[in-house]
Order: sequence, then structure tokens, then C-alpha cells
Amino acid sequence: SPPEAIPVDQPLAACPEEGKTIIVTENPQAVTRKTNDGLEAGAELLGWTVVRQEVGTGAEDPQRAFDAALDQNPDAVLVSGNPSEVFRAQLDRATQLGIPVLISDNGEEVGTVGTTTTISLDDLEQTGLWGKMNADYAAAQGAEHVLIVDLSFYPILHAWAEGAAEELAAISPDTTVTTIDPQITDLVAGEIPNLVVSEIQRNPDIDWVLLSLGDMTTGLDAALRAAGVAEQVSIGGESASTANVAALQEGTEDAWTGFAAEIHGMYRIDALARLFSGEDP
Repeated sequence: SPPEAIPVDQPLAACPEEGKTIIVTENPQAVTRKTNDGLEAGAELLGWTVVRQEVGTGAEDPQRAFDAALDQNPDAVLVSGNPSEVFRAQLDRATQLGIPVLISDNGEEVGTVGTTTTISLDDLEQTGLWGKMNADYAAAQGAEHVLIVDLSFYPILHAWAEGAAEELAAISPDTTVTTIDPQITDLVAGEIPNLVVSEIQRNPDIDWVLLSLGDMTTGLDAALRAAGVAEQVSIGGESASTANVAALQEGTEDAWTGFAAEIHGMYRIDALARLFSGEDP
């Protein structure tokens, strides 16, 4: 059953100071923008301003976006998805500048180092569990050959892919599993539907496609129909976007784990408010 309340029930000790400027790095996926919509709404309630720092698709672009955020001397910087080691130079710089950083969804231990606080809203165990849920559903539907679409650029998504593959091997050993691992540039360029179709053409017995991110399905139905294989495959995965929920209702997709993106953004603002007031985020 859907939860009836947000499970954060401990009030802040005091309302944080208004007028703060928060910069959040924003990856090009729709689910990230939706998460930041919630973050922005939470910040507005506190009288804060949110600036979204766009992240490009190059290998070094997350670091460049982080540096650009620090250059603006904000009251805090929020980043997510990438391991902290990727941002070692930027995190050290933030500590030198005295700028608080909140990092989340990278699968690392909760804690504070320098001015950086890690909050694992979704850790590797959680996304791995979602992968198992997707695998269980596909197996229960009699899946014979499952194509798993990883995105190991983000460890949190790779944990989902590993969870799905391991669960299928454990509970349905007769099910064939094929995994592909596109690049982030493939996602941004809209190439993943073509990669999926190519894999199905190489392996015509594929009857399930499980994707590590709902945004990967943009253009997928059209590509499958153009290739004449739409009727043979079922579609599912984790982190459903608004479009995936609509596709479930229309019957063109089959099974997604839920992801309350806007509430996810609100959680980050709640943690940051506690951090500013000296409380445990």
C-alpha cells in the first residue's frame, strides 16, 4: 500500500535563516529534474533560492559543474549519484572555502568529512532490492530471456542491475540473462532504444527488457514498433518517471518500481536545514 505520510516526523529545533542560496548540480535525466523540482519547492518554503548548475555529458563534466558551483560562493552545494572519490579535488576545495556540501545517492556510508555530509537516501542495498523486485516479477511472468540495461556510470544504478541479474540466477536459472552497459552519452543522445532493438535482433528470444532508469525508455516503444518486435517484449525497470507511469496505464509498459522524486528532493532540503542549525541531518 502507498505510505500515508512522509516518515520524517522529528521537527527541526528552529527555523533556519532565510535568504540562503543553494546550488544543485543537475544531470540531464528527467528524473533528476523532477527531484530538483521538489528540492526547489522545499527551499522556497524556507525562503531560500535554488540555482541549478547543469552537468554536461562528458567524463569530466560532473567535476566541472561542481567547480562552477563553488565559484559562485553559495551557502551550500548539493550533488548526487557519483562516488565522492570522483569529486575529491572539489570536496577538498569546498572544505578550504568553508562551503557545506550535501552528497547523496552514491551508495556510501552516512557521515561528515570536512564540510561534506553524505546522506544515502537510496543506498546500494536499496537499489539492489529494487533490481530483485523487477527480476522476481519478470520470473513470475515466465520470462525466458531477460535483457538488463545497466548504466554503471552511476554506481547506484549498477547495484540495481547486479541485483536483477543475481536474483534471476538464483530463482530462475533457466532464464537467460543478457546485460548491456550503455554510456551516459548514449542516454543523453537517445541512443538506448536503438541499442535495445539491436540486442533483440541479435537475440530474437528476448522477451523482457529491464532498464536501470525510467528515462531510458524515451523513444523505446516507437523503436520496438518500427522493428516489429513490440509485441514480443515486456518492459520494466526502476525509477519510473511520469512517462513510465502513463505507459503502465496505457499498457505499453509492464512493471516499474516507484520513485517519489519530488519527496526525494524535499528530504535533501530537510537534511540541509538540520545541517545549517547544527542538528543531525
